[in-house]
Amino acid sequence: MNVVIAGGGTAGHVFPALATADALRERHAASVRFLGSADGPEARLVPAAGYRFMPLRVLPAQQRFSLRSLRAIRMTLAAARACRADVEEADVVLGAGGFASAPATLAARRTRRPLVLLSPDSVPGAVTRIAARWATAVATTFEATRSHLPARVRVEVTGNPIRPAIA
Repeated sequence: MNVVIAGGGTAGHVFPALATADALRERHAASVRFLGSADGPEARLVPAAGYRFMPLRVLPAQQRFSLRSLRAIRMTLAAARACRADVEEADVVLGAGGFASAPATLAARRTRRPLVLLSPDSVPGAVTRIAARWATAVATTFEATRSHLPARVRVEVTGNPIRPAIA
């Protein structure tokens, strides 16, 4: 199984993604590749954990309209084009949340790759709320997260993946 995991921007998104990658590799002999922000903690943490990492140039958008938000959207669209070949080769794409997951979730939609979202936060971020509309499923930590997602979305309460070293 070939899996692309995308996300980051904060370690709160990266560590659950790494725990999920470890489980996929151990239980399913999955080949895992990460996509994320070139400037986020994932650029350091993912290679240190022994996974292939493709850095993307992305910025978080602001909630209000601004030139920075327009630049962030433009960069996200360019990054989605840049990672499209990696996403096309995947059997599944896992969006681990954060602004750094946006390019891969867009590429998954464009290439019709199955998309599963991991939402470790009680209130999912903007990328998760938007991408949930075309995702196969959303894995959440909390039952209450369901109320922040579109009604027709398949939500599975899985808990928050943790690394064996923490357990």
